Amino acid sequence: MVASRASTSRISRPSPRVHVESRPKSYDDDENGDKGKGKGKGNDEEHHQRNDDGDKDEQDDQDDDDSSSFSSSSDGEGIFRRIPIFFNPTSVDGLALLQYPDRPQKRTTSHPLIPPSLRPDADDPHRAPEHQVQARYKPSSQHLEISIPIERDHPQRWNDDQARLFASGVITDADRAKETQARLDAALGKKGGAGGGRKGRKNQLVDEEEERREREQKEKRRLERINYKSIALPEVTHYFVSVVRDDSVHISPLTQTFQLRPNLQYLDQIITNERRRKREEKASADADADSDGDISDAELKKEEAKAVQVSVKQEAEGASAVGGWAIGDLRMGVRARVCSPLCDRRRTRNGSRPSISMQRANQGFDKVVIPGDASYNELNGTVKPREYLLG
Repeated sequence: MVASRASTSRISRPSPRVHVESRPKSYDDDENGDKGKGKGKGNDEEHHQRNDDGDKDEQDDQDDDDSSSFSSSSDGEGIFRRIPIFFNPTSVDGLALLQYPDRPQKRTTSHPLIPPSLRPDADDPHRAPEHQVQARYKPSSQHLEISIPIERDHPQRWNDDQARLFASGVITDADRAKETQARLDAALGKKGGAGGGRKGRKNQLVDEEEERREREQKEKRRLERINYKSIALPEVTHYFVSVVRDDSVHISPLTQTFQLRPNLQYLDQIITNERRRKREEKASADADADSDGDISDAELKKEEAKAVQVSVKQEAEGASAVGGWAIGDLRMGVRARVCSPLCDRRRTRNGSRPSISMQRANQGFDKVVIPGDASYNELNGTVKPREYLLG
């Protein structure tokens, strides 16, 4: 309410002074005095003096005086403090508002998502990667994804069986790479374990060893993080964020708004895997019940040609989407453009992106509130206090 009051009049540079004024008890007395103007000489002089004071105040508002707050027209309180307002339109490159519609409005924690035991500590901000909040952002499509860790040490918030079940529907980067490689091999006409003699047996043993390791890794998987996703909402109005510091209000515009909701794609993938398993079991049962025993060579060639044709078409579409690269560079291009980090484009040797430190977060906050030479402007209000209150 302080910001709204101060924004309706001319704003000056920050000043540490606090000005207290005494005003007439109520402006309602002015109107009552005008109605009873002819009742007595003493009353006439008193009302005349009050009207002069009101005219003087109104003239000060029209001249855009140094005043930065106003007296209420209903309660008759005087100006008790002046707070300067500064508008910084270019404080940061992008200032986004993150909303969580599924979270309670009146929450008891300062952070709406992170569990208490995993909240970042200012004294020890360096946490393990599995305990950090990770964010990825696509500038082209304005797609934001935030990954929140789950408390595994809390027995009331962790169920190992459910975590194993839900993890079966999570598609990792290794799964995507394997699927992409399989499509590339199908497009190029390669077959796993093809060839005869010693080389063919060696490839078969390698494939079996890889499948065994993949099964073991899938058994160890647990759903340890919850992802929140959102696309930038269309801009229908203008929002600002205000920060009060050193007896002054600093306002910066918001450039984007996101409404983050939980991403439950792993549930859809679990259903898809279950349907695929049932189809494979049914196909196996039909093959065993077939009197001929095997599919004819013509049908086998037809199915193989159809699968190769679909794979080539899909890879061609993917290549055009990433700029018409060659098939050999397709996987690298897709993985490189999946998601960009939110505030840091550097990568470590293992491919992970470094998290934002507490120092960098404080520097970004200071850009909003510290005055600059050319970026800060005096905010001059054009709406009068009475007009603002009357709508």
